[in-house]
Amino acid sequence: MTKDQVIASIRDSVTYAHKFFDIIEFSPEDATRTEPDFLVESIETAIHAGATVINIPDTVGYTNPVEFARLFKNLRENVKEFDEITFSVHCHDDLGMAVANSLASIENGATRIEGTINGIGERAGNAALEEVAAALYVRKDYYDATSNIDLKETKRISDMISDFANMPVPHNKAVVGANAFAHESGIHQDGMLKNPQTYEILTPESVGANKTTLPLGKLSGSHAVMAKLNTIGYDVDRDDMKTIFPIFKRVADNESIVTEDDLKKIMDKVKEAVH
Repeated sequence: MTKDQVIASIRDSVTYAHKFFDIIEFSPEDATRTEPDFLVESIETAIHAGATVINIPDTVGYTNPVEFARLFKNLRENVKEFDEITFSVHCHDDLGMAVANSLASIENGATRIEGTINGIGERAGNAALEEVAAALYVRKDYYDATSNIDLKETKRISDMISDFANMPVPHNKAVVGANAFAHESGIHQDGMLKNPQTYEILTPESVGANKTTLPLGKLSGSHAVMAKLNTIGYDVDRDDMKTIFPIFKRVADNESIVTEDDLKKIMDKVKEAVH
């Protein structure tokens, strides 16, 4: 099709839809690789024909936040009706930037985001809505945007979608992954014991996840081990740890995670050594 034929098709299609619907969304496919002037012309044609929502798709996950911001700046400056209609985005994650691009669009005038829970979707997936929502919540000082999303339902819905789609959530997935609120590094665990905000910008309770865990492993420090021992009923101090920690390290070198049962066995060995 020529450009003139595309414009005519947009006009005819939206005009026809307007006979039956009050809310009409127009999505110019592959918008992020479209000539800027032609994109503006296409959008204005759709609006004049009755479109009430303009959805900007990054169909193949090609753009980046800087370019996407530039695209929206061009639309704000050249689409006269920009503030009169809803501007939406639909970002794919082929280069891992769907969430970042979605947030960049919000910063530059978009008021609606299309995405999916857990980022599932065609090819590499779509923008993960739970990550966008969490970013808006944590960085409301920056984005100055609100939503009606109940963040406390995030983990439950993520788990439900994972089960229905038979697509396990990666352990290191932001916001909803099993490791999202787990800290094994000794320095991090020590910081978390002193002040949870040291290494957590989002609380597990705010997204309906289980409370923060400090799994014990070969990277854990003596402070975390001591805190865990005291939690499960032992009364140990720093002097005691001089004997306990070397035994813990030997066990941790052979186990991915040191469990409570492992700790009890370690304490039995300590008692035997003392007596």
